[in-house]
Amino acid sequence: MNLPNKLTVARILLAPLFLLLMMVDFPFHYLTAGLVFGAAALTDMFDGKIARKRGLITNLGKFLDPLADKMLTTAAFLGFMAIGRLDVWALMLILTREFMVTSVRLLAAKDGTVIAAGFSGKAKTVAQFVSILYMLAAGIFHLAAHPAGFPRAAGQPVYPAAGRGLRADVGVGGADGDLRDPVCVDLSEVSDGLKGPAGEIL
Repeated sequence: MNLPNKLTVARILLAPLFLLLMMVDFPFHYLTAGLVFGAAALTDMFDGKIARKRGLITNLGKFLDPLADKMLTTAAFLGFMAIGRLDVWALMLILTREFMVTSVRLLAAKDGTVIAAGFSGKAKTVAQFVSILYMLAAGIFHLAAHPAGFPRAAGQPVYPAAGRGLRADVGVGGADGDLRDPVCVDLSEVSDGLKGPAGEIL
């Protein structure tokens, strides 16, 4: 396997690592995830340049490069959805488009034709990378100013930057029955208060 293809494979391997870093709670996990994504995005720039400069363009590279891009961006969007920064409908639109394009490539590959990413596909990937990096940077600055986590509407789960466990916003009911003044409650603390004599959850 040549160097450009190794860089592409590295991007594929970094995608699940990036998602894991976004989801696992430890100090500076969001910043670490952003650095990993940035490194993975750089491999997308260098693998193509090296392949064209050294004449190392292969059918395997043409197939793996867009696949690696999709895995990395999908990991980012899944992470943003998990922490409440991306709506499900938006993720569904993105994934539907990606699966349709990948299906066309797979059908063409059956006939021995490898469809490389065109200019529009590359432009789309660059736009997605820039958007993801912007969201990561905005999240890093937000967490630096608000360590408790990202804001949520009442009734929606909260995924804090650092904390014991899953949290939820509990609103104080107003005179008309609506929820007001949401308060963040650690659900692990609630469950501790519902344990019986033997330690079981009541």
